[in-house]
Amino acid sequence: MLFRWSKKYNILFVVSLLIFIDAIGIGLILPMMPRLFFSKNIGLGMSIPPGTLNFFYGLTIAIFPLLAMIGMPVFGNLSDKFGRKIVLLWGMFGLILGYLICILALIFNNIYIFLFARIISGFSSGTYAVCYAVAMDHTGNELQKIQWLKYLTLFHVAGFILGPALSSFVPDTYNSSLVLIIPFIIASAISFINFILIIFLYSDSKVIVRKPEQINSNLKQSILAITFIFRQKFGGFLYGYMLFNLGLQVYIQEQSLYLMKMYNYTTKQIGVFYIIIGISATVSMFIVHPRIRSRYNATFQVKTGMFLMGFFLLMHMFLITEVRIPLSWKVVCTWAISILVYVLDPFVALNMKRIFSDMVPNDKQGNLMGALGQIESLTTVAGTLLMSFFLYFGNNLGAGISGSILLIGFIVISFAINTFI
Repeated sequence: MLFRWSKKYNILFVVSLLIFIDAIGIGLILPMMPRLFFSKNIGLGMSIPPGTLNFFYGLTIAIFPLLAMIGMPVFGNLSDKFGRKIVLLWGMFGLILGYLICILALIFNNIYIFLFARIISGFSSGTYAVCYAVAMDHTGNELQKIQWLKYLTLFHVAGFILGPALSSFVPDTYNSSLVLIIPFIIASAISFINFILIIFLYSDSKVIVRKPEQINSNLKQSILAITFIFRQKFGGFLYGYMLFNLGLQVYIQEQSLYLMKMYNYTTKQIGVFYIIIGISATVSMFIVHPRIRSRYNATFQVKTGMFLMGFFLLMHMFLITEVRIPLSWKVVCTWAISILVYVLDPFVALNMKRIFSDMVPNDKQGNLMGALGQIESLTTVAGTLLMSFFLYFGNNLGAGISGSILLIGFIVISFAINTFI
C-alpha cells in the first residue's frame, strides 16, 4: 500500500514539474522581448528591417500559444494510443530542443531561427493536456481529482511567476546579446532534469489503447472542439467572454514593452514587475476570491470585476497622457492599476467558467472546458497581434484599447446575463 501511494506521488511530482516548466516557457519570454527587439545595440531587432519590428514582435509572442493550441489535441490523442510516458518524453525533448535553438538564435542574432524555436517550444507545450489526462488516470474519486488539479494549478502559477524571475540573472547593463541566453540555459537545464525524472519515476500503469480509426476520429474532434461552444445557446455571454479575454491579452502582452519604452525599465526590473503581479493574482485567486465568493453571486462578480478592470485601464491611459504629473507618480500609477487589474481578474475569469458550466449538462463539461481553453489561446494570439498593430500609433494606447474592449465586453455581458441567464 505504501509503495502504491509512493508511485502515485512520483507521477504527480513529474507531471506537475512538466506543467511548471511549460509555464516557465510562457513567462520567460515576456520581460526579455523588449530588449531582444527594440534595443539599439544588441538583440534580434538588429537583423529585422525597422518597418517590420512590431510585426515580428507580435508574431514571436503569438506563435507560442497558437502552436500550443494545435499541440494539445495531438499529444493528447497520441498518448491514448502509445501511452502517456513516451509522449511526455517526446514533449519534454521538444521543449529542451526549443530552448537550445533559442540560444543558437541569440548567438547568431537571427529572428527566423528564434521563431523556429518558438514553434517547437509552443507545440511541445501541448503535453500540458497529457498531464491533466495523467491526473484523471490516477485518481479514483472526485475528491482526488480536485486535489490533483489543485496541485497542477499551483505549479502552473508558480512557473509563470518563476519564468519572469529568471530574467533577474540578466545583468542590468550589458553590451552583448549573449547574456540573454542565461535564462534559456537555466530553463533547458530544468527541462533536462525533468526528462530524466520521467524516465525513472514515471510508469504507465494505466494506458488506454484505442484502434487507429478511433484515434483519427478523436483527433479530428479535438481539433474542431472549439465549434462545440458555438453550437450551444450561450447568446451574447460567449461573445462577452471572448471580449474579456481579448482585452486582457492586449494589456498583458503590451506591458513589458510599455515599461521599457516609457520608464526605461531593464529586463530585471520588468521581471520583478511580473513577479509582483503574478503573486497578486495568486493571492486573489486562493485567498481573496474564496472570501468574496460566499458574499456575492457569480454574475455580480463578473459584471463588477469587468467594469472595474475596464475603468481602471482607461483611467491609467488618461492619467499618463492627459495629466501632468511627475514621472515617479506615473510609475506608481502603472504599478497600482496593474495590481488592481490582476487582483480583479480571477473574479471574472473563474466565475464566467462557472456560469458556462451551469449552462451545459454534466456529460458536456469536458467539451466545454476544452473549447474555452481553445478560445483563450485564440484570443491570446489575436490580442498579441492587435497589440503589435497599435504600437505603430504610440506606446500609450495599450491600456486604453484594453480598457475599451473590456467595457464593451461588460455591456455585452450585462445584457446577456439579464436576457439569457
